[in-house]
Amino acid sequence: MRPASTARPRALLIAGIALLVIFVGMGAAVLADPAKPWSQGIDDAWRSAVGVGPDSPLPGSPVAMFFQQLGQLPGMIVFALVLPIVLVALGRWRSAIFVFLLQLAGPGPDPPRTRPPDSSGRCSPSTTGPSPPGTR
Repeated sequence: MRPASTARPRALLIAGIALLVIFVGMGAAVLADPAKPWSQGIDDAWRSAVGVGPDSPLPGSPVAMFFQQLGQLPGMIVFALVLPIVLVALGRWRSAIFVFLLQLAGPGPDPPRTRPPDSSGRCSPSTTGPSPPGTR
């Protein structure tokens, strides 16, 4: 541990702020046109380079299915139970509490979904629930 009188390098702060600005800028650029984000060309080029598409056998491969299964119940067990226990064993009990509480908070509720377009092709302004009786 360094003494309290030693100052941290200013370059770390500048790099952190610059990366935050870049990240927020990229998010704003995607938000400006969600139907066709600026990164779609990069994504398409990557998919064609690795040869993965809707008809590719790779998504059903054993490695892909291992990670799919890991993201479900086994992954929840590892992150909700095993990780806090390991952190306590390493003497990082505050970090274990944080990880446990983070798991209890969860990702939050699902966002409201918009209704599909009606016969005129316009989306309904309501975001929740079925259509009122007599409106279709």
